[in-house]
Amino acid sequence: MKLVKFLVSVAVITLSAFMLVGCRDKEVPVKEEDKSEIIFTGTKDWSYTLGEEKPDFYSGVTAKDGNGNEYQVLVDGYSIPNDKTGEYSVYYKAVDNDYKTLAIKEQKVVITANQEVKDKTAFIQGLNFGTLLSNNTKLELKVNIPLLDTPNPDPAKGGVGIRLRDIQISVVAYANLSTYDQANANVNINIKAGSLNMMGYFPNGTKMIMTGPEGLNPEDKRNWFENLDLDINLVVKDGNVYESVVGDIVVYEEDTKLYDVISSFGMYIPKEGKAIVEALTPLLEDHKEYVENGFTLEQFTQTKEILGLITGFLPYLITEDVIYSSPFEIEIKDDILVIDKMKNISLLPDLGMALPIPNLNLPILSLLGVENFSIKLDGTDGNFNSLDIAAKVKDITFSLVLATKDVTIPESDVTEYQKVDELRLITAIKTIMNPAVEPEVTE
Repeated sequence: MKLVKFLVSVAVITLSAFMLVGCRDKEVPVKEEDKSEIIFTGTKDWSYTLGEEKPDFYSGVTAKDGNGNEYQVLVDGYSIPNDKTGEYSVYYKAVDNDYKTLAIKEQKVVITANQEVKDKTAFIQGLNFGTLLSNNTKLELKVNIPLLDTPNPDPAKGGVGIRLRDIQISVVAYANLSTYDQANANVNINIKAGSLNMMGYFPNGTKMIMTGPEGLNPEDKRNWFENLDLDINLVVKDGNVYESVVGDIVVYEEDTKLYDVISSFGMYIPKEGKAIVEALTPLLEDHKEYVENGFTLEQFTQTKEILGLITGFLPYLITEDVIYSSPFEIEIKDDILVIDKMKNISLLPDLGMALPIPNLNLPILSLLGVENFSIKLDGTDGNFNSLDIAAKVKDITFSLVLATKDVTIPESDVTEYQKVDELRLITAIKTIMNPAVEPEVTE
């Protein structure tokens, strides 16, 4: 048995020796290097802060194959914005003399916001806008317009145009939506005008009306109408909704009700605006009316849900990108955000390549006629307390105040209001939204 094992061992050793010799004598093929593959050098992932100069993605980048042939490199960074944070890609392309793409390499580009932008964004997003739903809230809007002309009427079609001077529009609204039992609102809309003149034509093109300083009669410079004063009040109290309207005007030095004037001259209103005027005319008659249970618990719940979604989502509309790309200079001091300056805005976008043309920087609002403006947001104690906006565009001035701190809703005397099935304002809105269709006239 030992002899058999010895003979087997000798055979295995001999066979292994022959195999080793054979391998040594036989040439093993070596895989030939693929020298046509193009290799990029100098490429890398990029990271920089929004507002910094965009990196030179071309710098130090080359493309060669294994034979030492060098190729032109094109950089595609057009998708990388100048005013947004995020992760993007830059593509390096090796091209031949005919600009045919032979190889592409992708690198990541990460753009982050600077700390100042982060702080401003965090301030706004951190505010509790729920005070608009839990506190007494006041909104005050004022607009002053020195001169307003409606489009001049067409002599071929007839109609009337209107020129208003010294228009003052005021809206003052108070509301509390904390609970349905406490829900109440008080809204006053007031419209004033110093003078109103008219100009128009008969269908045959003859001038029909021309009053005031530009009138047909050079000796009579009186305005047709003066001292327009329209006052609309809406009150929500104990679930009831109250509406009152008082409209006065002076016609050739005589006091007249606005409703009577509109009714008398309604025939001169152009066809395009006749439906709206006819819908609003009943509303302009002096009245005090109310609808019982006009503001139900269901309506309160729906209103609060919608406003809750808006106030909850509103802060997140102000992102880091919005803050950075804003045309305004934004400053925050002692929890007060102030905007009263414009940035210089580049009118030529960065096209991702070098341009020999310098960017043109101009204050955009001044081009639009905005002479001055200011915005102030009070975020003391992390709450939305007030927002003040004021602006002047050419001769028009505008101001808005929205406040939720230290607001008291004034009491309203509703003892003289008459009960009705539907308020005139609701009727007017329904009529305007769903105008009656005139039947077609067939011959």
